[in-house]
Amino acid sequence: MTITDLVSLGVNPTAPSTGIGSAGSSQRSTQPATSSDNVSLSGLAQLLQTGSSDRAARLASLSAAVRSGTYSVSPEALSRSVVSETISATQPYASQQ
Repeated sequence: MTITDLVSLGVNPTAPSTGIGSAGSSQRSTQPATSSDNVSLSGLAQLLQTGSSDRAARLASLSAAVRSGTYSVSPEALSRSVVSETISATQPYASQQ
């Protein structure tokens, strides 16, 4: 995916569009475009959006603990997690043999 800065290309993204195929045409509409578009979020999207502030606070807390050197990981919990992930990741392969 490429994101292009339209302003650096000399294009005004806020100027009214004259439509496809009108490049080079000297006639431009001076009336603003009217839009009846609207957006609504599903319940799941709203839940995810609400949870993002909680997640951001948790990440800020963890980041501060790591920077200050007070964050510690239980070796037992880490090893259990690594083994569990490895087993679950290899389950589809084990059933094919």
